[in-house]
Amino acid sequence: MQVLRGIGQQYPNLFSGGGEEGIEGSGGTFYTKYGWIALINTMANNDRSKWDYFFEMNIIEFLNAVCFSKDKAEHEQKEMERIRRQHGSF
Repeated sequence: MQVLRGIGQQYPNLFSGGGEEGIEGSGGTFYTKYGWIALINTMANNDRSKWDYFFEMNIIEFLNAVCFSKDKAEHEQKEMERIRRQHGSF
């Protein structure tokens, strides 16, 4: 249990919302129901043949990849919002 607490503290952005929101923060019943499988499917770009790659990863490597993907999705969303605001001001 102490290891799980340490992982939660080391990756607070993943687990602060219960860890079931997925990379894009979609939340809702789908991610609540499927949890890690939905997350892995998202990271595998909906390609089931790539799931084993993620299942076989070292846990730290996997969590770093999840953090990267989540932060990248948030960055891209913010960038799109910034671009929409710029174009909306014309």
